[in-house]
Amino acid sequence: MEEKKLWEKYKKTNKKEYRNKIVEEYLPLVRKIVYMMIGGHHLKEEFYSVGVIGLIDAVDKFDLSKNVQFETYASIRIRGSIKDFMRKQDWVSRNIREKEKLILDTRKELRSELDREPDDIEIAKAAQLSLNEYAKVINYIENSNMASFENAVNNGISPMERGSDEYNPQRVLEKKEMEKILAQEIGKLSKRKQQIIALYYKEELNLKEIGEVLDISESRVSQIMKEVNEELRVNIESVIR
Repeated sequence: MEEKKLWEKYKKTNKKEYRNKIVEEYLPLVRKIVYMMIGGHHLKEEFYSVGVIGLIDAVDKFDLSKNVQFETYASIRIRGSIKDFMRKQDWVSRNIREKEKLILDTRKELRSELDREPDDIEIAKAAQLSLNEYAKVINYIENSNMASFENAVNNGISPMERGSDEYNPQRVLEKKEMEKILAQEIGKLSKRKQQIIALYYKEELNLKEIGEVLDISESRVSQIMKEVNEELRVNIESVIR
């Protein structure tokens, strides 16, 4: 009851003293998430600071009228902040993303010129990339897209925490809530995107096999999966915001 009044005071006045009290209340959640995500890593205090920023952002953006528990919402924001921080530390992925943009822009231009889907050799040549370099970028993108999509599907939540044999009821509730939201958002995707999701997760086909079934290139399947990941991320965030 006291916490509810505190929330109401903060949302009504926007005073930092109320916000800080709420943040202090949930600091143990940040430490718990940091420990679960990186364990005893020597930079855990750095990750903790990033997690606190995610918590503050969650407090600021949390909508009391939405039917979402704050702890669930905050957990998503905290994990998101930490994952973003991890990605920003990886200069290799930034380099790859630049080449990814080049490949995607080149594919778009060739598709317009040729009035058909270009093949990998045509894209690599037009982008002035060696086939070996092109293949490395595509492989990285595919692995990244699959990991990102699976994170969207599971939201980084598992009933049994990695590295722990202890059953966690709160995490189970978080997972169920996110699965419900995710199912609703997948249902809003185009039929083609839903079909690709079904082929990958239900039929357990790889990207090349999906491309053969749908008569499109493997790289095009990868691109669609990236679009699905981004669309789900944006839509899910709009629901929990």
